[in-house]
Amino acid sequence: MFTDGKTTAGPPPAPVAAAARASGIVIYCIGLIGADGIDVSVLNDWATDPDDSHVAVTPDDGDLENLFKDLAENISKTGATNIVIDEIVNPDFTITDIALPTKGTAVQINSNTLQ
Repeated sequence: MFTDGKTTAGPPPAPVAAAARASGIVIYCIGLIGADGIDVSVLNDWATDPDDSHVAVTPDDGDLENLFKDLAENISKTGATNIVIDEIVNPDFTITDIALPTKGTAVQINSNTLQ
């Protein structure tokens, strides 16, 4: 969200932001201090916690491009890698065959365990 934290039209943003966060939406607030100032406390209220990684304010429009670049790099990082899952089937069943996945590996550890 690119904002100065001042509501000028529409419904109050705080409940909308709270509902979005509650549904799992991550909100970043970026502010550019203009002639009328900026209300950082409102940005902190609207953004996802922790504020120090979800709220950024700059007095300089030259720094604004760097803020957006940093944000893009941080939200597009890859997730977890090298995850190992041991899946044990009920002893009433026996693993007879494995279809290899298109990514990663699948290994039969014993007649009831896949990794």
